[in-house]
Amino acid sequence: MKLKVALFDLDGTLADSIPLHFEAVRAVFSAQGLPAPDPIDFWRTLKPPFEECYSAFGSTLSPDEIWKIYNSNIVRTRVKLFSDALPVVQILSKLMAVYVVSAGPVEDVRYVCENTGLAKHVAGVEGGHEFKFNGVQKILDDLSIPPHLAMYVSDFAPEVRELKASYESRLPIFGVTTGISREEDLLSSGAEKCFGSLGELCRFVLS
Repeated sequence: MKLKVALFDLDGTLADSIPLHFEAVRAVFSAQGLPAPDPIDFWRTLKPPFEECYSAFGSTLSPDEIWKIYNSNIVRTRVKLFSDALPVVQILSKLMAVYVVSAGPVEDVRYVCENTGLAKHVAGVEGGHEFKFNGVQKILDDLSIPPHLAMYVSDFAPEVRELKASYESRLPIFGVTTGISREEDLLSSGAEKCFGSLGELCRFVLS
């Protein structure tokens, strides 16, 4: 594949952090005296705007209140990468520019990249993008790169669907089943291919 840019989601794609995020989800419900929903049910319901998912399980907090509790309960020092994430990023960074695009606050994303060694191999990060199109398009605009020369990798079917609709198939999108979404959900949302690991993805890109 002749690509110039690789764009990676962070949580559930590069980082094995979904359980940590559910601890923060649980804190949002606990603050209201509510039981936390089943993790599988919650993640399968989740899509932007995220506060609507919380409301579906009984939350009455405003978006700002949800994010305040959520972000204060994310312990970024505990975030670890999947075992193949750093080697894959190292390999791809020698062939193309690698970026991390996350819904999390940009300062948290930068911290994780620094703390895990990713920062040495990525060209930049974009954070705070609940709708991933905003972060992806900013990078493409800054680099003057057309979508077909980039690829986006994610574990989360709703953002695959969002980007598929936004770019009308011009941006190659690949799914990994390391985080939230199942293979069938990623493929039905528009992922061109789905992989069980980043290593499998890397071998495909290099082929």
